[in-house]
Amino acid sequence: TSLSAGSPAITFVQSTGKFKTASGTSIMSSAFATNPVVGNRIIVLAWGCCTSPTLTASDNKGNTYTSDTQTTYVGQDVAILSAPVTVTGAGFTVTVTSSQPNSQITAVAMEYSGLGARDQTGINTGTTASATVSTVGATSAANELVASVLVTDLPAVLFTSITPAGGYTDRVTELDNSVFAGGEGSDKIVAATGVQSNTWTTNPALTSWAAAIATYYPALSAGVFAGDQSGTVYAVDLATGTTSAGWQVTPAGSTAIQAG
Repeated sequence: TSLSAGSPAITFVQSTGKFKTASGTSIMSSAFATNPVVGNRIIVLAWGCCTSPTLTASDNKGNTYTSDTQTTYVGQDVAILSAPVTVTGAGFTVTVTSSQPNSQITAVAMEYSGLGARDQTGINTGTTASATVSTVGATSAANELVASVLVTDLPAVLFTSITPAGGYTDRVTELDNSVFAGGEGSDKIVAATGVQSNTWTTNPALTSWAAAIATYYPALSAGVFAGDQSGTVYAVDLATGTTSAGWQVTPAGSTAIQAG
């Protein structure tokens, strides 16, 4: 996992904008303004109400989405889902589907370049006036993407604000917690490794809530990797010819790094 030191920077490309339904089994986004690029990744931040739905995602090009983290609390569900773009084309839309009928669903789908696989995740629920969620472990790379999502519970109110912690960019907000389920989704790119968290403040204060967070590695450039007898791995980036510094992280399921 430390072999991301020479990776390209993660970049936000575009968003579908918010798509939602007050009652339904699924909801489809507007089309991306431009065709997502093969090799990029789609991240979906979504929440649903009010019968403990499980949320899934799909698109009209056949890319495969996984639930990277998801939790339910008192009827509400929050989910972070993602898919590598392997197929693209005009009119690219994303659909979020609930396992329960008559669900209130709100979501946003976003495209990123330079984004790799999921790293750390975390979930949390509570009845405090503000909501906090943190990853279980520390991120492995210094320049990971952190995505987070919050859903609020009853009472039925109209929020005047739902604000993530400083450094996060708001990607989707729903203030109507009466006809729809209120919530917020946001992201940031961190500059150092560590446990990642987000804390939301709202007006009025929360009564109960659920939140989820996930981090994503930067994508690896195409390269050649080789080990030596000292237990160190070195890499050469095929695009730039740059030779990276050595790493001494033994891959999971292995006992040592050794030259052939």
